Amino acid sequence: MLLSARASKRGDNDATIAYLELAATKPRFDEYSSHGWLEYWQYVMAFPVDIDRAAKTELAAGYGAAQALPALALVPGPCQAPPGIAETRRAACAKAGGAMAERSLAAVPRAIGAGIAERNAADERTAQRVRANRVALQALLARCGDDDRAMITRLESPDAAIRARTADAWDRIVREKARTGEIAECERRLSASR
Repeated sequence: MLLSARASKRGDNDATIAYLELAATKPRFDEYSSHGWLEYWQYVMAFPVDIDRAAKTELAAGYGAAQALPALALVPGPCQAPPGIAETRRAACAKAGGAMAERSLAAVPRAIGAGIAERNAADERTAQRVRANRVALQALLARCGDDDRAMITRLESPDAAIRARTADAWDRIVREKARTGEIAECERRLSASR
């Protein structure tokens, strides 16, 4: 997707389409933020200070959540709908955006992909399906966000055992995110809590 953005900036429509078509065939999309969570986690948890593990957990979770994803800002560029965009490019954008919306490992690229797919949809029915999938994703992520906030609250518990269990839970979450991606970890966590 980034290569298509660069080709588009150069004005190379054929390469832009070729890279979009290639992106649409990829089995997954990963911008590696889930791996970033693990890097922050390991860095903070290794601090050589004698403090409550819950405090380190809260700091590591905050760093992980605050990662910048500046490269993703370039992704929609080749698929903005300028006047005269070739139909082949619009179709390639729809396919690449759809693939990104379905197979990205993290929330931000899924949302970007859904926007690309919706703007370039061949018809209104396809656009409605993309919107429905985005709404379902937002609901899923909202539930995980609620769980994250509840866990942060438990890190402030006066009960040391609750803080320790919560820090252990965060450790499992961060490692699962790095292994399977943000979306899969969220789905697994919610299904386990039923």
